[in-house]
Amino acid sequence: MSKGFVGIYGKLTDARTREALVEAQVRVVNPAPGKSAVCDVDGNYRLKLPPGTYDLRVFYELYKARRVGNVVVRAGAATRLDVELTSDKDAVQEVVVEAKADTTTEAVQVVRRRKAATVSDAVSAEQIARSPDSSASDAAKRVVGTTIQDNKYVIVRGLAGRYSITLLNGVPVPSPDPDVPAAPLDIFPAALLANLTVAKTFTPDIPGDFAGGALSIETRSFPTRFLLKLSLKVSGDTESTFRESNAYKGGGADALGFDDGTRALPKAVPGDRVLPRPLDFTDQFKAQGQSFSNNWSLIRKLLPPGLALNLTIGDTVSRRGQKFGYFASVNYGATWTRRIKSIRSVASNGGTIIPSPLNLVEEEASERANLGALLALGWTPATGHQVSLTGVYAHTADNTASVATGTDISGEEGRQVERRRLRFVDRSLLVSQLVGEHSLARGRIQLGWQGNIARVSQDEPDTRDLLRLRIDNGPWTIGDVSNSATRLYSTLTDITGGGGADLALVLKPLRIKIGGSYLHSSRDYQARRFEFLPLRGTGVAQLPPDQAFAPGRIGTDVSFGELTLDSDGLRATRGIGAAFALIDITASKWIRILAGARVEVADLRLVSRAVLKPDLVSCQPPACDPSVPPARALLASRNDVDVLPALSVVGFLTDSMNLRAAYGMTVARPNFRELSPALYQDYARRRAIGGNPNLLETRIQNADLRWELFFGSTELVAASVFYKFLDRPIERTLTDAGSGYNVSFENEKQAQLYGGELEARISLGRLWKPLSGFTLGGNLSLIFSEINVSNSEKTATVKRNLQGQSPYVVNLDLGYHHVVTGTRIQLLYNLLGPRIDEVGVGLPNVIEEPFHRLDLTFTQQLPAKLRLKIAAVNLLNRRVSFTQGGIEILGYEPGVGFSGTLELNLE
Repeated sequence: MSKGFVGIYGKLTDARTREALVEAQVRVVNPAPGKSAVCDVDGNYRLKLPPGTYDLRVFYELYKARRVGNVVVRAGAATRLDVELTSDKDAVQEVVVEAKADTTTEAVQVVRRRKAATVSDAVSAEQIARSPDSSASDAAKRVVGTTIQDNKYVIVRGLAGRYSITLLNGVPVPSPDPDVPAAPLDIFPAALLANLTVAKTFTPDIPGDFAGGALSIETRSFPTRFLLKLSLKVSGDTESTFRESNAYKGGGADALGFDDGTRALPKAVPGDRVLPRPLDFTDQFKAQGQSFSNNWSLIRKLLPPGLALNLTIGDTVSRRGQKFGYFASVNYGATWTRRIKSIRSVASNGGTIIPSPLNLVEEEASERANLGALLALGWTPATGHQVSLTGVYAHTADNTASVATGTDISGEEGRQVERRRLRFVDRSLLVSQLVGEHSLARGRIQLGWQGNIARVSQDEPDTRDLLRLRIDNGPWTIGDVSNSATRLYSTLTDITGGGGADLALVLKPLRIKIGGSYLHSSRDYQARRFEFLPLRGTGVAQLPPDQAFAPGRIGTDVSFGELTLDSDGLRATRGIGAAFALIDITASKWIRILAGARVEVADLRLVSRAVLKPDLVSCQPPACDPSVPPARALLASRNDVDVLPALSVVGFLTDSMNLRAAYGMTVARPNFRELSPALYQDYARRRAIGGNPNLLETRIQNADLRWELFFGSTELVAASVFYKFLDRPIERTLTDAGSGYNVSFENEKQAQLYGGELEARISLGRLWKPLSGFTLGGNLSLIFSEINVSNSEKTATVKRNLQGQSPYVVNLDLGYHHVVTGTRIQLLYNLLGPRIDEVGVGLPNVIEEPFHRLDLTFTQQLPAKLRLKIAAVNLLNRRVSFTQGGIEILGYEPGVGFSGTLELNLE
């Protein structure tokens, strides 16, 4: 294909013999009827067309004609479409088919948005490829009104965590994190994504457990022709790469993100029984304490650049009128980061907020390994019928070594502390989905069905926390109080499975759709905590940790015992059954109405999973039976029935201009961890995090209005306003506990959230022809909220912003593309306004300060089907900062990041 050609090209052949059809014709039916092309002697055709979406009619004498819809032509690119025609000498019959739209392209996402009945926004794989984004969390922040918290969790229109839902190919994704309700997006590599779509209004055919938005991750599917891609990426940043930082001796499989057993609980420790905390050891208890690996020491390591590899292959083949497609992608990545964090806290002195004595500097080094794989198989037995099987695997592991030194919250004069943490956490997600789509009765009946099963897990083996003290720069001494030297082993497993079906009756201009689904989730969490304490008067506490905790000292100079509580084991189940009905009416060429309701029945049970039998010292018959675990205590039970109505109206003001209005009612249910009273220690910041079994679900009323204008294949202008009313919103709270802080969750009375969004994307060639290679895009979100909180005396109401809500979010994107040379340059800017990270109770709120991010990418097409991409992120080198009462309590420099990617594309 010659350079500079824009349009559709391909080859027409006989479906049985594969022979070229000489002088067969391809004609445009819509939106520019009349344009056509004739095949040459090899069956090839070429149809020059401007960017847009087209319906084509393909025909040849004595062959069945075919009509192909949704063929997208992108700016500066050629679209290939090969068509097979079936011979029929007895009758000439036209067969209508729909081309499988390439959902990875920006143009297709614009078409989807224009035709959708809802208010939605999307980022395509094509856009992701032009940015430095390496995961779904990076890409999601490009969506209008969307921000990311902790580099993992999506916030849509200022509503965080439980107020957003993540769908993988239409099915909710459970979270592998025991402490956060939202699914972490950083476990989804960008290479597996076809697009990210955020539905900001509710329709009855999607789950109603959200308020801000439903983030749908669509994985790549099998291509229409053979595809093979290989890529290699090298990355780093100015704060980490080639700098020395903390590390410790780990296992042989750490580089792949797996523990090889190095950190496993020793076999000498019974897996079904809690150990006692004796000061006088028997030989058996000595042996158990001595069986723990003696690895407390830090080493210094030069941090290398990050590395990522990806292999992608796919194709579709035809056999006897049937089509078989496959797509497979595997990727591996490893990155090293170093953070120098400033950690402080505040106190109240006569109503005045002042810095507390806590003042630490933490050096943290983390190695992240991630593995990802996707396999998609598709079978089209006949026109209008398709069955697909998709499997997704994502695995990440963070191996962290950190040391925080400075003054503690006790504030004793001359006393310094050192807090050391060695931690390895791996998270994994395995999802399998079987989906069927069937068009019956010549397209008047459409049947869809799906079944799914998912397993998410988090494993935290042998997290070691160590506290050492010294006075007036004297020798470091291991603390002799509880929790000075602890080891934590925890596992979380969540298995979710379900299915659903829907049936649509198409009677133009009316479409009626009914359906139902059921999703069941079962989660088990178990933590075990062990403590080692040097005995006073032995002098052991002043030795280096590996000498102090040498096996020979356990049981003589060092006390050993278990701190595990019954509440450290949890079992939770949740079942959500749903049924819905909706009517979609295209009343005229000017208006479309979608109305319906969804009924969801949610049943939740949370119990203490005390599978460990009591210790043999304190449990004495007949008061206690040492052979039986404690009775499981019911911590929380919920049975909620919700009727969720929805109404959407789309006015087609012109062929390219829409006006949308929508109303819907949704809910936000508390997560398992938010209900659990078990405490989790944030060791460095001296906080305990625990849930609230009395939390109730939040009910939300949502209203939206959007005007949008489309021109060209990817250009648009849009303006939106929205309003939300939340009854009993759930928020994370922070209270002063004397020796530290407690983090919990509360239902507030009510809240309101409203705002507006502006979005534009345009080719600058419309303004001045010499700038035709430049595009400019941007979006602005202005969000306001008000929450009513009764104080403890129930006599007054305090009004403030919602937790996690930024008053403004800005994205700007300036791009340049030279079609002939294959050069592309992209400059991206993102600004996140200040937001409440934690709500203070008796203390000021913790504020995440504004962050300005400027990224630059350069992409160059090279010979031999190679492509080079160079990216730089955070060019402004901004600081991440959290403040409380105007005092910075957490801050660090992430540095300027850089990466280079070389890709071989044999498509």
